Amino acid sequence: MNLFHFITAALICGAAPALAQSAYSCNGLDAQQRFAAVEGADGVFYRVSPDLHMFNSFSEITADRVAALSKALADQGTTLIFVPLPTKGLAMPDQLPQAARDYGFDASLATTVYLEQVKKLQKRGVAVVDARRALQGAKDAAPSFLATDYRMTAAGADREAKAIAEIITATPGFAALPKGRFEVTAAGTVVVECAMRSALQRHCLLPLPLAQTDTYAAAKLQGAASGGNIFGGGGGRVAVVGTEIDGDPLANL
Repeated sequence: MNLFHFITAALICGAAPALAQSAYSCNGLDAQQRFAAVEGADGVFYRVSPDLHMFNSFSEITADRVAALSKALADQGTTLIFVPLPTKGLAMPDQLPQAARDYGFDASLATTVYLEQVKKLQKRGVAVVDARRALQGAKDAAPSFLATDYRMTAAGADREAKAIAEIITATPGFAALPKGRFEVTAAGTVVVECAMRSALQRHCLLPLPLAQTDTYAAAKLQGAASGGNIFGGGGGRVAVVGTEIDGDPLANL
C-alpha cells in the first residue's frame, strides 16, 4: 500500500462514524429553509425552530393580559383553562441527539423556563395545565408527537386531555358545571400526509418512518348543549385555550 492509498483508507475510516450517526443515511437536514431539523433516536426528528427553542416564555405584560382575560371571563361565569404547549424537544427529551445541545438546547434549563411560565400565570390566578409533564408520558408508552412531524399523536392528545380534566375538576364551581357523557371508539390507524416528512425524506437515502397515529371518534350521548358565547353570562362554562396543534382534528383532543 503506497502513501496515497494509506491516506485514502484513513479518510474513509475516519468518515465512517459520521455516516453511521444517521440511521436513515440523512445528510444536510439542518440546511433546509422550512424544516431545518436534527435526527434523534428511534426515528424521531426535531425541527431546529421551534422544537429546540428554550426561551419561549411569557413577558410580564403578556402574563398580565392573560390574567385580565381570565378575570373578564370569570366575571361572565366562564373559567379559563390555559394550556401552554411545550416544544417537541421538551415533551420528548429522551430521543434528543447530541446535535440538539450543539444548537444550545438544554432540556433541564428548558424545563425550568417552562415551569416558570406556568408559575407566573398561576400567581396571577390563571388555571394552567402542565402539559409538559403530561406529554412526556411513560418511558415505554406511545410517543406524544409524530416521529417525522411536529403534530401530536392521539396518545399525546389523550394525555393532555386527562391533564386538562384534572385542572377543570379542581376549579371552584366544578360541581355546578353542566356535564355530558361521551362514547369514544377506536377508528383505526391512519398515515398522515405531512410536508415535514416529505422535506426530510429528500435528504435521506433510506425510507423514513411513516407519520402515523391511532385515531378515535367521540360521540356525545347526553348532556347540556355545547357552544354559546363565553362572554354571554348565565350558567357556568369552561374555555380551554391552547395552540393550533391542540386543535388539530387528527388528535381529536
